[in-house]
Amino acid sequence: RQDGYTVLQYWFFYAFNDWRSRASGVNDHEADWEHVTIFLTESADGVEPRWIAYSSHDYQGDDLRRRWDDPDLTKEGDRPVVFAGLGSHSGAYLAGDYLMIVDKGTLGRIFAVGRRLTRLLLPWTRDVERDGLGAPYIDYARGDGEVVGGTARPLRYERIDDTTPWVDGYTGLWGVDTSDPLGGERGPAGPRYERNGQVRMSWHDPVGWTGLSKVSPNAADARGTIERRLQDLDSLLVDTRDRRASILTRMRAMTAVGERPPVTLVEEADQIAAEAIALADERRRLLSGPEDVAVGPHDHLRRRQVPVEFDTTARARVLTGWAIVSTPLLLASLALMFRSGETGLVALGGGALLLVFMLEAIARRHLASFIFTVAWVTVTVFVLAIIVAGLVTRWRFTVGAVFIAAAVVVLVLNIRELRRR
Repeated sequence: RQDGYTVLQYWFFYAFNDWRSRASGVNDHEADWEHVTIFLTESADGVEPRWIAYSSHDYQGDDLRRRWDDPDLTKEGDRPVVFAGLGSHSGAYLAGDYLMIVDKGTLGRIFAVGRRLTRLLLPWTRDVERDGLGAPYIDYARGDGEVVGGTARPLRYERIDDTTPWVDGYTGLWGVDTSDPLGGERGPAGPRYERNGQVRMSWHDPVGWTGLSKVSPNAADARGTIERRLQDLDSLLVDTRDRRASILTRMRAMTAVGERPPVTLVEEADQIAAEAIALADERRRLLSGPEDVAVGPHDHLRRRQVPVEFDTTARARVLTGWAIVSTPLLLASLALMFRSGETGLVALGGGALLLVFMLEAIARRHLASFIFTVAWVTVTVFVLAIIVAGLVTRWRFTVGAVFIAAAVVVLVLNIRELRRR
């Protein structure tokens, strides 16, 4: 029980995570632990489920959980259905295929650099976060495999807590430690511990892990929270008024004897006044009490976990294939061209690449963005080349020209602002 919630956590043990070898996923490793967490709240009708959260690779905080009445939550009777990923065992609310982005560890940083490079050089490519630097991984959670639990194949339940010897007493791994520097191929730790021996947040603070610590479990708690906050606000308002009055008295006394109050004192008085205004405004909003507003089941989500819908047309298949090879092809072509050192070959290869990417931009209906990008890159390279050449030959003249150009830019901006006034 935590923060007004009764938390039920179900842990599932898998003997092997064969995501890579079975479904071309990120990794393989011995053993796997996944879990489902259900949050119960008290109401006039008794204790009832309010929220649920599935362990996931790509989501955290608020995005992990769903309301019990969320249409995304599939149920059989009162039993929630978890669509486990093929090989990965990641939990999904809706059946389907999910795009996964590796964003942790060294590999994640490499992919992030690749996505930034793609956004810079290929800004007309749609959905760079998913298509950048090759094909994204796919988590197959279609719900068309073996079914366990409920009436299909009963599960064996074993109650565990902090006093269970194998849960609390074993901090090692549940599989071979391959010493994989990226971490993906190593066996996992158990339900209670991380690999470094620290207690998992999902275990010791499930309410905070899912972002529920800021959500009242029921209407009675919401009313009590508002009352306590109003008491805090009254106390804070008295404190801010007293502090501001003390500063004003000091400044007026200094002014009366011909002294100028320091700027820091004036700024402090203004800051306290702004703080008091914010506190009073918050108090005014809270005085009306909890409003019975219609809150949608997805209003708390920043990223909603939904399966992808693949376009199976020939055009879509061609563009998807090109998205896989575009950035690696660009980097490899640039390396080969500059390695050759022949000006004609470099120009020919650059022109061919430019033509290919222009055709892609036309196919994606982003020709205008492509033209703008090419123009921007060309002008930037040209200006940088002039500056570098000038610094090598006549550095004083070049530095002076740069300062003059900066002065002209500042003058133009100032004149434009003056005309606006």
